[in-house]
Amino acid sequence: MTATIAPPSLSGQPPKQRPSVIETEGRHGEAHRHTDALRGLLRAARPHQWIKNATVLMIPGLGFYTLGVAGLVDALVACSAFCLASSSVYLLNDTLDREADRHHPVKRHRPIASGVVSPTLATVASGAAALTALALGFLVSPMLVAIIAAYLLLTASYSLGLKRLAWVDVAVLAAGFVLRVVAGAVAVGAAVPLLLLTAVFAGAAFVALGKRRSELVLLGDDASSHRSALGTYRLRTIDAGLAGTQAVAVVTFGLWVLALEFGPAGAGLALLGAAGFWEVLNAYRRRLMGGGGGDPTRELLANHTLLPGLLVVGLVAFSAGII
Repeated sequence: MTATIAPPSLSGQPPKQRPSVIETEGRHGEAHRHTDALRGLLRAARPHQWIKNATVLMIPGLGFYTLGVAGLVDALVACSAFCLASSSVYLLNDTLDREADRHHPVKRHRPIASGVVSPTLATVASGAAALTALALGFLVSPMLVAIIAAYLLLTASYSLGLKRLAWVDVAVLAAGFVLRVVAGAVAVGAAVPLLLLTAVFAGAAFVALGKRRSELVLLGDDASSHRSALGTYRLRTIDAGLAGTQAVAVVTFGLWVLALEFGPAGAGLALLGAAGFWEVLNAYRRRLMGGGGGDPTRELLANHTLLPGLLVVGLVAFSAGII
């Protein structure tokens, strides 16, 4: 049998080995895995939830005409810091909850629970986002750094255990929105009206209770096995809580507008603002009773019945800032 001898190369060097098909596919597969992990990491950071941080701009928005460029920049930096801080918390929470989420009909598709993003990568990204948020706060004021740190500690405590305590979990989530509003006020050196803070807290508690109601309906008898606090909630008590927080939010918002002393038009403007706020919350409540409402942010972006109420509330707040 005659042996086949490879011809020498023209350069006199031995011929280069071509990568095998397996090696080539392995490299491509590795590149795809890295790309999928980065995409999954971005999805796990939930940028669509950043709209919640618009509440940071609530107080600056009321007096935007007196802010100047420097004040506007500080307000936007504060809002950006809270976007990063909230993403840090989402990554931490999903990392800690990954085992439970794998048994959830919806959450099992999340990047960390599904294995697209490793817990190590998510933890590193969470820490980096938190540190960047604090650094951005430092660019504005030490007080803003303190508020961002308080938000991170509060929400980390929620992820580590407070979410297992019924009603406490709702209060913590609502307090996070209050801190956002205070952060915006601190960024521009403005006062924070107590009535407005009360309206924000009650409105956020309303939404948080709505999420709990949606989870109870979705999970049914398995609710308590996914999260122990859900075993304490009952639909009738949640519905009572929804009614109470909705009433408090609407009344305190109307009283805040009334306290601005608009003169003869004040009562009408307060009533209009309260009616608009009521309709915003009522639109979400109707979605809950219809079996939806699990993701309030997506409801806000997709549910056009919310827009008229939001427009009315926005116009009233805008008038409050000018007058």
